[in-house]
Amino acid sequence: MFRVLNNYIDTQMLKELSDWFNMEDGTLFSTSNVNYKGEPVDLHSKQIWFRDQLPCGLESVISSLFGESWSLEELLAAYGTYKVQVHSDAGIAENKPTYAMNIALDQEQEDNYTIFFDNHWLGNRAKFVKSGSAFKNSLNIQTEVTDYSHVVNYNNKPFDIKLYEHFLTHVPYENLHGLTVHSIVKNVPGTVITWPRTMLHCGSNSKSNKLFMAAFLNKK
Repeated sequence: MFRVLNNYIDTQMLKELSDWFNMEDGTLFSTSNVNYKGEPVDLHSKQIWFRDQLPCGLESVISSLFGESWSLEELLAAYGTYKVQVHSDAGIAENKPTYAMNIALDQEQEDNYTIFFDNHWLGNRAKFVKSGSAFKNSLNIQTEVTDYSHVVNYNNKPFDIKLYEHFLTHVPYENLHGLTVHSIVKNVPGTVITWPRTMLHCGSNSKSNKLFMAAFLNKK
């Protein structure tokens, strides 16, 4: 269920969610890392695992999109310059639909995109690193896939070089081999994106800080 819903979150709720993220409640933690070019990466994030802990009316937003029959696997909110590599957030709910939802909350510049691929992974959460690891750590994604033969719609062709040079220079080019772009979505505050968690995706090569929130859901 891939959807892009512009202006779905109003200005007041964006402020409330941003204030919740910045609240000093002992749950905000920092991650320091380096990407494959050796550039420093700093990320500040919060995580929630229980539906009744969702802040600022977010439960109603999710229900408006997915109905009432869902459970929360994880809510991740993060701020930083983190350039997200190719990965899948596939869930652990066997034989049941799993979905993800992203909300752009704030950004320094309007240069931040999410690239979704017409490729899917039916295993658990994984990052796709044909040329080797792009990050020492990737938040909650530990599995690395170097053999793409089980990636759905893998075509064994070179990735579009023009798209690579415009959006994806932070990703080792070989990691994109055999993948095809489905959609490139500009992350504008208030926009909600939903997608099946099997779908491969990554961030763009934006250098600006951004604040986003992602919910990972399982349908009951």
